[in-house]
Amino acid sequence: MARYYHLIDGYNLMHAAGIARVRYARGDLERCRNRLLLKLSELLTEDERQRATVVFDAREAPPGSIQRHIYRGMNVEFAEPGTEADDHIEILISNHSASRQLLLVSSDHRLQRAVKRRHGRSIDSEEFLRVYTQREMMREHEPHADDQSPPATISQQKDLEFWLDEFENVDPRQILRELPKEISESRFLPPEEKSGTSAPVTPANFEIDPAHERTRWEQEVDELQDLLDDPQRVKNWIDDPDFRQH
Repeated sequence: MARYYHLIDGYNLMHAAGIARVRYARGDLERCRNRLLLKLSELLTEDERQRATVVFDAREAPPGSIQRHIYRGMNVEFAEPGTEADDHIEILISNHSASRQLLLVSSDHRLQRAVKRRHGRSIDSEEFLRVYTQREMMREHEPHADDQSPPATISQQKDLEFWLDEFENVDPRQILRELPKEISESRFLPPEEKSGTSAPVTPANFEIDPAHERTRWEQEVDELQDLLDDPQRVKNWIDDPDFRQH
Protein backbone atom coordinates (compact mmCIF):
# COMPACT_ATOMS: atom_id res chain seq x y z
CA MET A 1 0.00 0.00 0.00
CA ALA A 2 1.32 3.44 -0.96
CA ARG A 3 2.55 5.64 1.87
CA TYR A 4 1.33 9.12 1.01
CA TYR A 5 2.35 12.49 2.29
CA HIS A 6 -1.02 14.04 3.15
CA LEU A 7 -1.14 17.75 2.35
CA ILE A 8 -4.39 19.09 3.79
CA ASP A 9 -6.20 22.33 2.97
CA GLY A 10 -7.35 23.07 6.52
CA TYR A 11 -10.20 25.52 5.99
CA ASN A 12 -11.50 23.69 2.93
CA LEU A 13 -11.74 20.49 4.97
CA MET A 14 -13.21 22.39 7.92
CA HIS A 15 -16.12 23.53 5.74
CA ALA A 16 -16.63 20.04 4.32
CA ALA A 17 -16.75 18.61 7.85
CA GLY A 18 -19.39 21.13 8.94
CA ILE A 19 -17.08 22.61 11.56
CA ALA A 20 -16.65 26.06 10.00
CA ARG A 21 -18.99 28.94 10.81
CA VAL A 22 -20.26 31.95 8.90
CA ARG A 23 -19.09 34.27 11.67
CA TYR A 24 -16.58 33.68 14.44
CA ALA A 25 -16.67 35.25 17.86
CA ARG A 26 -13.41 35.77 19.65
CA GLY A 27 -11.62 32.46 20.04
CA ASP A 28 -14.16 30.50 17.96
CA LEU A 29 -11.88 30.10 14.95
CA GLU A 30 -9.10 28.59 17.05
CA ARG A 31 -11.55 26.19 18.69
CA CYS A 32 -12.86 25.12 15.26
CA ARG A 33 -9.32 24.55 14.03
CA ASN A 34 -8.59 22.41 17.08
CA ARG A 35 -11.75 20.37 16.49
CA LEU A 36 -10.63 19.71 12.93
CA LEU A 37 -7.13 18.72 14.03
CA LEU A 38 -8.58 16.35 16.62
CA LYS A 39 -10.80 14.76 13.98
CA LEU A 40 -7.85 14.38 11.62
CA SER A 41 -5.76 12.77 14.34
CA GLU A 42 -8.52 10.15 14.68
CA LEU A 43 -8.93 9.53 10.95
CA LEU A 44 -5.22 9.19 10.16
CA THR A 45 -3.01 6.39 11.38
CA GLU A 46 0.05 7.18 13.48
CA ASP A 47 2.31 6.74 10.45
CA GLU A 48 0.08 8.98 8.32
CA ARG A 49 0.09 11.69 10.97
CA GLN A 50 3.89 11.73 10.89
CA ARG A 51 3.70 12.40 7.15
CA ALA A 52 0.82 14.91 7.18
CA THR A 53 0.85 18.69 6.85
CA VAL A 54 -2.25 20.81 7.55
CA VAL A 55 -2.25 24.37 6.22
CA PHE A 56 -4.44 27.26 7.42
CA ASP A 57 -4.75 30.89 6.40
CA ALA A 58 -2.93 33.49 8.47
CA ARG A 59 -6.16 34.73 10.04
CA GLU A 60 -5.98 34.44 13.84
CA ALA A 61 -2.79 32.44 13.65
CA PRO A 62 -1.01 31.77 16.97
CA PRO A 63 0.44 34.96 18.47
CA GLY A 64 4.01 36.04 17.85
CA SER A 65 6.16 34.28 15.31
CA ILE A 66 4.66 30.80 15.78
CA GLN A 67 3.66 29.94 12.21
CA ARG A 68 4.32 26.21 12.54
CA HIS A 69 3.74 23.63 15.25
CA ILE A 70 3.15 19.91 15.75
CA TYR A 71 -0.23 18.51 16.77
CA ARG A 72 -0.27 14.78 17.61
CA GLY A 73 2.47 14.15 15.09
CA MET A 74 0.94 16.29 12.32
CA ASN A 75 2.75 19.34 11.00
CA VAL A 76 0.45 22.39 11.22
CA GLU A 77 1.41 25.47 9.24
CA PHE A 78 -0.07 28.93 8.76
CA ALA A 79 0.33 31.05 5.64
CA GLU A 80 2.41 34.19 5.91
CA PRO A 81 0.44 37.35 6.78
CA GLY A 82 -0.99 38.87 3.64
CA THR A 83 -1.11 35.55 1.80
CA GLU A 84 -3.64 32.75 1.62
CA ALA A 85 -3.38 29.08 2.48
CA ASP A 86 -3.70 28.24 -1.24
CA ASP A 87 -0.51 30.18 -1.98
CA HIS A 88 1.34 28.41 0.82
CA ILE A 89 0.10 24.99 -0.32
CA GLU A 90 1.24 25.66 -3.90
CA ILE A 91 4.72 26.47 -2.62
CA LEU A 92 4.78 23.23 -0.60
CA ILE A 93 3.71 21.27 -3.68
CA SER A 94 6.38 22.90 -5.84
CA ASN A 95 9.15 22.30 -3.31
CA HIS A 96 8.20 18.79 -2.20
CA SER A 97 11.03 16.30 -2.71
CA ALA A 98 8.67 13.34 -3.23
CA SER A 99 5.78 14.96 -5.07
CA ARG A 100 4.68 11.66 -6.66
CA GLN A 101 3.75 10.50 -3.16
CA LEU A 102 1.73 13.61 -2.36
CA LEU A 103 -1.97 13.24 -1.62
CA LEU A 104 -3.65 16.63 -1.60
CA VAL A 105 -6.84 16.86 0.48
CA SER A 106 -8.80 19.77 -1.00
CA SER A 107 -11.72 20.46 -3.30
CA ASP A 108 -9.93 23.50 -4.74
CA HIS A 109 -9.41 22.91 -8.48
CA ARG A 110 -6.45 25.27 -8.65
CA LEU A 111 -4.59 23.20 -6.06
CA GLN A 112 -5.65 19.94 -7.68
CA ARG A 113 -4.13 21.11 -10.97
CA ALA A 114 -0.95 22.17 -9.17
CA VAL A 115 -0.42 18.74 -7.57
CA LYS A 116 -1.28 16.97 -10.82
CA ARG A 117 1.51 18.90 -12.59
CA ARG A 118 3.93 17.39 -10.05
CA HIS A 119 2.46 13.92 -10.66
CA GLY A 120 0.83 13.77 -7.24
CA ARG A 121 -2.75 12.84 -6.41
CA SER A 122 -5.70 14.71 -4.94
CA ILE A 123 -8.96 13.86 -3.22
CA ASP A 124 -11.93 16.17 -2.61
CA SER A 125 -12.46 17.06 1.05
CA GLU A 126 -15.93 15.48 1.12
CA GLU A 127 -14.61 12.26 -0.39
CA PHE A 128 -11.69 12.20 2.04
CA LEU A 129 -14.09 12.41 4.99
CA ARG A 130 -16.31 9.66 3.58
CA VAL A 131 -13.49 7.23 2.77
CA TYR A 132 -11.40 7.79 5.90
CA THR A 133 -14.40 7.77 8.23
CA GLN A 134 -15.49 4.44 6.76
CA ARG A 135 -11.96 3.14 7.20
CA GLU A 136 -11.94 4.24 10.83
CA MET A 137 -15.24 2.46 11.48
CA MET A 138 -13.76 -0.74 10.06
CA ARG A 139 -10.73 -0.40 12.34
CA GLU A 140 -13.03 0.16 15.30
CA HIS A 141 -14.64 -3.24 14.78
CA GLU A 142 -11.39 -5.13 14.35
CA PRO A 143 -10.81 -7.73 17.13
CA HIS A 144 -8.21 -6.83 19.75
CA ALA A 145 -5.85 -9.77 20.17
CA ASP A 146 -4.25 -10.67 23.50
CA ASP A 147 -6.46 -8.30 25.47
CA GLN A 148 -7.43 -9.54 28.91
CA SER A 149 -10.29 -7.09 29.27
CA PRO A 150 -12.56 -5.35 26.77
CA PRO A 151 -10.81 -2.17 25.59
CA ALA A 152 -12.47 1.21 25.35
CA THR A 153 -14.02 1.68 21.94
CA ILE A 154 -12.57 4.26 19.59
CA SER A 155 -15.68 6.40 20.03
CA GLN A 156 -15.23 6.34 23.82
CA GLN A 157 -11.57 7.23 23.44
CA LYS A 158 -12.55 10.08 21.11
CA ASP A 159 -14.98 11.43 23.71
CA LEU A 160 -12.31 11.25 26.39
CA GLU A 161 -9.69 12.99 24.27
CA PHE A 162 -12.14 15.66 23.11
CA TRP A 163 -13.24 16.63 26.63
CA LEU A 164 -9.70 16.52 27.98
CA ASP A 165 -8.68 18.90 25.17
CA GLU A 166 -11.68 21.16 25.73
CA PHE A 167 -11.08 21.43 29.50
CA GLU A 168 -7.28 21.42 29.39
CA ASN A 169 -6.98 25.12 30.21
CA VAL A 170 -10.23 25.55 32.17
CA ASP A 171 -10.02 26.59 35.81
CA PRO A 172 -13.49 26.13 37.37
CA ARG A 173 -12.48 28.31 40.32
CA GLN A 174 -11.90 31.21 37.93
CA ILE A 175 -15.44 30.73 36.61
CA LEU A 176 -16.72 30.90 40.20
CA ARG A 177 -14.77 34.11 40.88
CA GLU A 178 -16.08 35.78 37.72
CA LEU A 179 -19.78 35.06 38.31
CA PRO A 180 -21.90 38.08 39.32
CA LYS A 181 -22.09 38.39 43.08
CA GLU A 182 -25.89 38.18 43.17
CA ILE A 183 -25.77 34.84 41.31
CA SER A 184 -22.90 33.23 43.21
CA GLU A 185 -24.46 34.11 46.57
CA SER A 186 -28.14 33.46 45.81
CA ARG A 187 -28.62 29.89 44.65
CA PHE A 188 -31.78 28.10 45.69
CA LEU A 189 -31.91 25.16 48.04
CA PRO A 190 -32.81 21.87 46.31
CA PRO A 191 -36.31 20.42 46.76
CA GLU A 192 -35.21 17.72 49.24
CA GLU A 193 -34.14 20.46 51.67
CA LYS A 194 -37.53 22.14 51.46
CA SER A 195 -39.83 20.59 54.06
CA GLY A 196 -43.49 20.88 54.99
CA THR A 197 -44.91 21.66 51.56
CA SER A 198 -46.45 19.72 48.71
CA ALA A 199 -46.65 22.72 46.40
CA PRO A 200 -44.80 22.58 43.08
CA VAL A 201 -41.20 23.61 43.49
CA THR A 202 -40.57 27.01 41.95
CA PRO A 203 -37.98 29.73 42.56
CA ALA A 204 -40.66 31.71 44.37
CA ASN A 205 -41.11 29.16 47.15
CA PHE A 206 -37.47 28.15 47.58
CA GLU A 207 -35.67 29.18 50.72
CA ILE A 208 -32.34 30.92 50.17
CA ASP A 209 -29.29 30.36 52.33
CA PRO A 210 -26.40 32.20 50.62
CA ALA A 211 -23.67 31.11 53.02
CA HIS A 212 -24.69 27.47 52.83
CA GLU A 213 -25.06 27.54 49.07
CA ARG A 214 -21.69 29.18 48.40
CA THR A 215 -19.90 26.64 50.60
CA ARG A 216 -21.60 23.75 48.80
CA TRP A 217 -20.90 25.32 45.40
CA GLU A 218 -17.21 25.64 46.23
CA GLN A 219 -17.18 21.94 47.18
CA GLU A 220 -18.80 21.07 43.85
CA VAL A 221 -16.19 23.15 42.02
CA ASP A 222 -13.40 21.35 43.88
CA GLU A 223 -14.93 18.00 42.91
CA LEU A 224 -15.14 19.13 39.28
CA GLN A 225 -11.48 20.16 39.33
CA ASP A 226 -10.51 16.78 40.81
CA LEU A 227 -12.43 15.08 38.02
CA LEU A 228 -10.75 17.13 35.29
CA ASP A 229 -7.33 16.42 36.81
CA ASP A 230 -7.87 12.65 36.58
CA PRO A 231 -8.24 11.28 33.01
CA GLN A 232 -9.36 7.88 34.35
CA ARG A 233 -12.26 9.48 36.23
CA VAL A 234 -13.21 11.43 33.10
CA LYS A 235 -13.23 8.15 31.18
CA ASN A 236 -15.42 6.53 33.85
CA TRP A 237 -17.78 9.51 33.70
CA ILE A 238 -18.12 9.10 29.93
CA ASP A 239 -18.41 5.31 29.91
CA ASP A 240 -20.66 4.65 32.92
CA PRO A 241 -23.87 6.67 33.46
CA ASP A 242 -24.10 5.32 37.01
CA PHE A 243 -20.70 6.80 37.80
CA ARG A 244 -22.09 10.28 37.17
CA GLN A 245 -24.42 9.88 40.13
CA HIS A 246 -21.51 9.50 42.60
